[in-house]
Amino acid sequence: MARLRYSRPSVIINILILVLLLSCGHSHSAGGDSPKQLYFKGEACYHELCGHPSWQKYRSRWKECIAKFERVHSINPHGPWAAAGLYMKGKLYAELYEHSYRPEDIRIAETIFSQIISDYPQSEYRDRAKKPLPGCRRSNPIPGGRPKRRILRRRPVTRPFAITQTGRNTDAIGKPVLTALPPFIGNTPKTPGRRRRCL
Repeated sequence: MARLRYSRPSVIINILILVLLLSCGHSHSAGGDSPKQLYFKGEACYHELCGHPSWQKYRSRWKECIAKFERVHSINPHGPWAAAGLYMKGKLYAELYEHSYRPEDIRIAETIFSQIISDYPQSEYRDRAKKPLPGCRRSNPIPGGRPKRRILRRRPVTRPFAITQTGRNTDAIGKPVLTALPPFIGNTPKTPGRRRRCL
């Protein structure tokens, strides 16, 4: 029986190839979560973010959760979890817009929702993507960023009764008021309720 001779370089190369193949299989099983597992990890991240309002100020926290849902779609774009991951990614961008007021966030959300409508016509997320999200201003982002604050104007305080120079009681419009009591003498009270108590 003839003995096979192996040269040292070929043995080393074969061992390296074997180690490389084993390491690829091991890394896939350890870090290669299924789209369903990735979706639930993204959902846990989202619920944790919602539970900490102080974290919602930081864009990096939002992007961390968005990346998890993005992986759900990128691993298997035609799988059953792809539309769900894509929808949650769009929802997170729409909610991020409510905190950042960056127009690109709402544009990304709208692009994602239109992609769901066109690419996943049989999915239940198609109907959800058609509905506007609460607080989401679709296709009407505010130019220039943050919305303008509504300035509330103070109404002038009108007293129901005012003492005129002639000494006659009049209401706020100026019509004479008939009272049996003499007009209030002294400092005018600041609130109409106190004045009525004094009379």
